[in-house]
Amino acid sequence: MIRRTMTGAALAAFLGIGCGNNGPPEDPRQLPPITSTDDINDWLAAGYYKSWHCEPAIRDPLGVSPHGMSRTCSNELLSTLPDTGEYPVGAASVKELADNNGALKGYSISRHVAAGARASSWFWFERNIQGNVVAAGTGERTPQDICSNCHVRAADSAFTGIQGGHDYVFIQVR
Repeated sequence: MIRRTMTGAALAAFLGIGCGNNGPPEDPRQLPPITSTDDINDWLAAGYYKSWHCEPAIRDPLGVSPHGMSRTCSNELLSTLPDTGEYPVGAASVKELADNNGALKGYSISRHVAAGARASSWFWFERNIQGNVVAAGTGERTPQDICSNCHVRAADSAFTGIQGGHDYVFIQVR
């Protein structure tokens, strides 16, 4: 099987993300990679997100979610800040996607990669358990149709049937 991936530098350039030293080194346990599908798959396999703030169990979908049954985990930045407004860069979540029997069928990831409360400030990733990638990138490209166009409605409780969503995030697990 041939795997086609971008290097970290190539993907960063593709996404328009700078490489400057803007603070402390990133903690790989708190930040899912955005460098390549292989890196994301390795990170998921390591299970770092399982130490985050997670829903206790797989649950039925909320509102109009296309994900079906799932369990969401929020990293420290997403789980602690803020109740309104923009999430800080580095805020991230992982959603374990499950079939109707509760068996794992895939993952979705969101990570705030740039300042601003807009689709292009989020990196989206979704794949099924067989490894087929549904979305990978920022909200300005293909993931806009798949992820951002739904997540933009996170603050609309009339649409979703849930309260408290904002800045492209439906569920903040504390």
